[in-house]
Amino acid sequence: MVVTEYPSAKLRGARAAINYYAGFSEAFVNYAIEISGLEKKALILDPWNGSGTTTAASSRKNFNSIGIDINPATLLYAYARLASKQDWKRVRELFLKLRKFKTSKFSNEALAANPATFLWFTEKSTHSLNLFREKIFQIEDEFLRNLVNFIAVKAFRMQLDGFLCSNPTWIKKPKDKEDLAEFNFKRYLEDFEKAIDSLMLNAEDSQQNFNRLARLQLGSSTNLKLKTASIDCIISSPPYCTRIDYAIMTLPELLWLKIGLGDIKDLRRNVIGTTTVEKSLEEIKLTPKVRKILKSVQAHDSKASETYYYKNLKNYFMKMEMRRSGRRTTLGGS
Repeated sequence: MVVTEYPSAKLRGARAAINYYAGFSEAFVNYAIEISGLEKKALILDPWNGSGTTTAASSRKNFNSIGIDINPATLLYAYARLASKQDWKRVRELFLKLRKFKTSKFSNEALAANPATFLWFTEKSTHSLNLFREKIFQIEDEFLRNLVNFIAVKAFRMQLDGFLCSNPTWIKKPKDKEDLAEFNFKRYLEDFEKAIDSLMLNAEDSQQNFNRLARLQLGSSTNLKLKTASIDCIISSPPYCTRIDYAIMTLPELLWLKIGLGDIKDLRRNVIGTTTVEKSLEEIKLTPKVRKILKSVQAHDSKASETYYYKNLKNYFMKMEMRRSGRRTTLGGS
């Protein structure tokens, strides 16, 4: 069953604070579940889980679900959508311990032990951030650790104003050392606490552990490692073909999660809907309808239609066809 008409609804409360540019409505997932006639033991899959709309909505309707995404940054958003008021209270308790953190004296030796990974800030600022991040990474509970990391990046992003531009999915990088900013750690801890309090105030007061019903995985939609006939329903919003650079859009999260610049480059190339066109992508036979669309784009008289836009769209459709036909490739989905 393919649902093409459904009620729309805006996110409210805590889930509205977990904003993700490429997200879609929970009302769509709720409606799809309601009309599907699924049994309570059914397993729901979203192979492009993104910020976790499908897994969050499925959990709140007491369905088990699996959410898969190739971008590790999106897992933070997906975990946050599963949190209840009680979960955020536990996060606040952890923060009260983290707040006592004191940065050690900066030195070249200390920097060598924790090399710079935060592109926008000075080496001294980066050193402090690295040490603080290590405290978070030591949290043993995986779910709570991901919630704390979500808040950590949310507060971190609030000091990137000077690097943001009119395109909400793009973040500028400093050209040289003179462009690097000093990180305000006092403000950071204040923003950290405010973010927790806001989410805790608006979150659902439920004793149910929503996260136990959802299984979040890092993986490619072109190579799903699932047992045959194990899924009862697929609810998803495929990656957009609107030149959204999902990797750059989540660059702060990726760097916070210690994803190297080389791996981020690979991620940019591999996601479906990427703004970078893979030259070595295997030629795949496309459907007549898709070929007609591509031909019309190629023949259009607007600037760059025959070059950039045609290649970008062809790249998108070929990767989607790989997913549909079940072909395995290292160039995966998002």
